[in-house]
Amino acid sequence: MTVAVFVTVALTFFLFNIYTINSIKDFLNQETKFVADKLKDVKSIEEVKFVIEEPVEKEKFYKVVVFDSQKRVGYQNTPGQLDLGHRIMRQIEKAENKGENFFLGSSYKTGMAINYAVKVQNDNLEGGYLIVMCSVDVIYNTGPYFFIVVIAVLIWAGVILASYFALTINMKFATIPFEKLEGILVDINNGEYTPMQVPEKLNFPEFRAVLTKVDDIAGDIAKNLVNLQYEQKKSSILLHSVNQGIIVVSQSGRIVLNNSVALQIFGKENNVVGVDLGYLIDNEDLLATLKQSLESKKYYVGEIAIGEEIFRVETSFDMVEESDVITGDVMIIIFTNVTMEVNSAKIRSEFFANASHELKTPLTAISGYSELMTMEGVSQKQLDVCIREINSNAVRMKSLIDDMLKLSKLDADMDNEELSSADMGELCGQVVKELKGVADSKGVKLNLSGKAHLICRPKMITTMVTNLVNNAIKYNKEGGKVEVTLSEKKDEVTLVVRDDGIGIAKEHQSRLFERFYKVDASRTYTNESSTGLGLAIVKRIAVIHGAKISLKSELGMGSEFKVAFPKSVVKV
Repeated sequence: MTVAVFVTVALTFFLFNIYTINSIKDFLNQETKFVADKLKDVKSIEEVKFVIEEPVEKEKFYKVVVFDSQKRVGYQNTPGQLDLGHRIMRQIEKAENKGENFFLGSSYKTGMAINYAVKVQNDNLEGGYLIVMCSVDVIYNTGPYFFIVVIAVLIWAGVILASYFALTINMKFATIPFEKLEGILVDINNGEYTPMQVPEKLNFPEFRAVLTKVDDIAGDIAKNLVNLQYEQKKSSILLHSVNQGIIVVSQSGRIVLNNSVALQIFGKENNVVGVDLGYLIDNEDLLATLKQSLESKKYYVGEIAIGEEIFRVETSFDMVEESDVITGDVMIIIFTNVTMEVNSAKIRSEFFANASHELKTPLTAISGYSELMTMEGVSQKQLDVCIREINSNAVRMKSLIDDMLKLSKLDADMDNEELSSADMGELCGQVVKELKGVADSKGVKLNLSGKAHLICRPKMITTMVTNLVNNAIKYNKEGGKVEVTLSEKKDEVTLVVRDDGIGIAKEHQSRLFERFYKVDASRTYTNESSTGLGLAIVKRIAVIHGAKISLKSELGMGSEFKVAFPKSVVKV
């Protein structure tokens, strides 16, 4: 706005000065020729002042100076000494040569004057001519100059201000459709677009069709965005819900997609999209293998240990279309946790190896005694011994097979026993009663104390208690005792079986719950018959009930087995 006013004022001054100077030129031309006509017939320079009749009031408007042929002032209508500098005299000489000359000069009153000099031929005078110069002080000659300029400036400023306000008001109404359009685009960008009601009447009706079309397009875009977000959400849910780690890598080796499981596998929390694969995978062997697969574009399948877990790693390749953000081939890496499978396979392998060993012992004994019975010359006493040993080994083999079947059912969860509330005191009392004869035969005292109620599978718990108490009796010493204690606390129900028997050396305690493990290093048949599966069954039943089992034992001092059942399965 300031620039516009400045330009307006400058333009006004320029145009007005042009108009003023042209008007003064016309005036000087007329007055100078009028004076020149009167001076054509004067006889001497002295007669000039008598010929030129200067009204007094004209002194206010212009000056008249007459020069002779020697450039000397012969007449002037203003009093005082004239300031005729070199510049003025050069302009007089131009008028002498050309016959006339318009030029600007200085004025002691206004600072600028317009001059017009004319050469007048007169043969009566020395040199044969005169030079008449009329001058007008520009501002002095136009008294209302400033007033006119101010009025003009005010008029121009008023026109500009009126135009400015009119344009502002007009633009305000004109921008309404664009503001609505901007609102539509902002809503779309924020994903919160709602259809707009286009006004029936607009100051610019041509915008109505535009707004309506944009509104329709925006509605379609909003629907597509909602559908896209829905599909992305579904894809994200599927990606992050699978229990496999998934990583997608570009040709340059940078991660373009991953799920949360992949971050958990490698212990990362931050977003890794866009970073090199080496940032996520710190296993050098695995990283080298994956980069080789990426470069050669060959599929890879293998297993690798990451921390304490084992993962099957598979790579595959896919082509991303050019319409997507990423183009070209990508490698998809899938990490599947196979720790349980590997461990199960290992357990199965060990199970069959141990089972074969344990079954081979009684079968070998049965086979040997059977062969002995068929030999000639065997006495009745020897036959009786063979029959007892065959029966004993058959019982042992049956017990082993029963325990193997029982453990297999527990592993496969084939026991369909339902959870129910059990009186642990009554359940343990029944076990103690059944094993009392065995304890008496070994000179071992049984004692049960405490009470508790537990929501459990009663048959499984009976098996657990039977195995623990039976072992406590079997590996006790004559005159020893076995204490079965029950307790119920706020957070748990506890079963403790304590004996003062032979105890277990520390080097055996960590492996005591393994299948077929026996303290006897040779794992051979001893007088104390054992399948090596009793405590493995106890451990499995504890796991099924979410219980924790612990062992305290010292060689020659006895052992204590403690099973703590969580409150979640406790009936208060």
